[in-house]
Amino acid sequence: QVVTITIFTTIFFFVRCENQEITQQKEVEENLSFTILEQETKLGDDLILPEGSKINFISESQIDIELPPNFKFLLFDERDGVSYSSKGSYSCTCSAQNSCKVFYNPREGFGCLQNSCTGSCTGTPSGGGGIKRIYGTVNTQSNDLLGDNFTKSGHLTHKGYEIFFKEIVYKKLNDFFKFAFSENDFKNSTDLIANKGEESVTNVVLQYMGISFSAIVPNFDNESDNQLINFTRGPSISCTGNNGCNCTKDKFCILGNCVYFCDGCTTCTMTVKQ
Repeated sequence: QVVTITIFTTIFFFVRCENQEITQQKEVEENLSFTILEQETKLGDDLILPEGSKINFISESQIDIELPPNFKFLLFDERDGVSYSSKGSYSCTCSAQNSCKVFYNPREGFGCLQNSCTGSCTGTPSGGGGIKRIYGTVNTQSNDLLGDNFTKSGHLTHKGYEIFFKEIVYKKLNDFFKFAFSENDFKNSTDLIANKGEESVTNVVLQYMGISFSAIVPNFDNESDNQLINFTRGPSISCTGNNGCNCTKDKFCILGNCVYFCDGCTTCTMTVKQ
């Protein structure tokens, strides 16, 4: 009987230990296949994922992404136009035989490794069931045109900015410029500058859905207490890229009124000269 109890106890502890090892191994595998980003992270060549994004490694060539609250991927195609999604994916495909592999490096972010591919590897970010191309991220916490109290920033590709100004914020900006020039003899900044010079205008920094840009408006009262919004403003803006990248200042114009944005680097910082 004692022998039987001893054997049973030994088997019990053996099974228990084996189950613990299986559980621990499963936890390790899950930790390797799932992570939450602790900082903004580069995705491919020109996308930035916000802090708090959840990454699920589906296979060696694909990851699925879930953005943190309020952030959405900006999606676009010619047939359906603009749409948004909190979920997306990034896949690496080979132009020839065999496969490519998604890699992650804390400094470099996510990209594609050659792996066994005999051709070239291409990384593709997509959303909307993997059909639509991703052109950046926006922050939906506010759908108002802001002059202060900005939300956390989204990030757009160069094509993303074009879509943003043409398809998303166009009406808001048009209404803003109509109001800004309602008491002015000139109806847009182009005519005002042509007739009164650069000293007649100022740059104000605006934000919409986490995307920042500057707008040229007529000079207004320097007393911020008299303004509805305490704009960040100055005679001009400059753009600074990260890690020595040469960030450029681009513009988009609406009926003679122009807005400026910083582009050309993964991360660009807009500075208003006071």
